[in-house]
Amino acid sequence: MEIQKAFHLVLAKKLAVPDFEAWVYATSELEKVLDSDDYFELISLNYKDRVALHNLKKLLDKYIDCGQVYTEELKQILQKIINYANADEVLTALVDSYDWWSDGYSFLEDLGFTYGMVAGRDFVWEESAVWENIPALQKQKYIKQFYPAVEQEAKRILNWLEAGTIQLRPRLSDYEVEYIDKRNAAERKSLPVENITNWYVPTAAVATYSHPATLYTLSDSGVLTLKTDKPGRKSWWMFWK
Repeated sequence: MEIQKAFHLVLAKKLAVPDFEAWVYATSELEKVLDSDDYFELISLNYKDRVALHNLKKLLDKYIDCGQVYTEELKQILQKIINYANADEVLTALVDSYDWWSDGYSFLEDLGFTYGMVAGRDFVWEESAVWENIPALQKQKYIKQFYPAVEQEAKRILNWLEAGTIQLRPRLSDYEVEYIDKRNAAERKSLPVENITNWYVPTAAVATYSHPATLYTLSDSGVLTLKTDKPGRKSWWMFWK
């Protein structure tokens, strides 16, 4: 496998870290391509560590176009939403879209904030989240509520990336992102969104988590407050990043 291609694949999450580790040990040419210190770090890396991929990104970013890696990673998330292979994959992709939006990729607002945050709120951030225990048919019923709106939005973003209307750049730091936005006024206009007021939540989750309508308000200080219209449910907070 070509060295640059292998770097791109693992950082874009298209090549599993254990498979990349095996390729590293079997590729002697790496010693000629990398700086001696970087090569030693690469072969000494703990690939079983949960932050192994993060450490790889820091090590390899000087050798590849990180903007292209981020683009491929985001495309993969969008394709999972578009293809809808299974409910588990879509839920993960929706929550990932929220993470990207909260990192600073504001062009993902309609996807990540509108829908990704709902998925995270229902089954990821709450202590009572029980997604893995929900029957497959109930999972499908829940996920289908997001369609066709999320598919249309994911296709729209994918088109921006492929046309170069949105161009991701290497991160400025762990907390700062950079991208080029060439969208016109029409492209920036939001598509109609699904009404989430009476959102269906599978019964396995309703037993431990009430799901009232939620009001989102953003204060001048940048704090996003989510308040519900039913008693017995504590308000929770998220900080605008």
